[in-house]
Amino acid sequence: MLLYFLYISLYFLYISKIFVKYLTILYEYNNIKVYRFNIIGGFMADETKRERFVRIAEARTNKILDMMRLLGNCSSKSNYDYTEEDVRQIFNALEKELRNTKSLFLGEEAKEEKFKLKGGKR
Repeated sequence: MLLYFLYISLYFLYISKIFVKYLTILYEYNNIKVYRFNIIGGFMADETKRERFVRIAEARTNKILDMMRLLGNCSSKSNYDYTEEDVRQIFNALEKELRNTKSLFLGEEAKEEKFKLKGGKR
């Protein structure tokens, strides 16, 4: 009986993880989040283009900000050895990509490039 209960519990946990993938916050009021279930094509059928943009742009911007904070952790001289040239290259690459991304929003063409420190030993 206990084994059966455990099996059912694990099954519902698995199903709930699948459903969470399709839950989207409808709105938040006084720290209470109201969700709606989303199953059509990866976005809500009644979600407008603006709502979809806001949802995705906020999430992606927050991911970028988090990654920049992680990059800032590399500034610890007690843990890492880097030169002023390394720092210059990193920030030139970040600023260039920021300009490229902004140009996409302005309807201009941008070129993608991968970043690699020049002159560094591995």
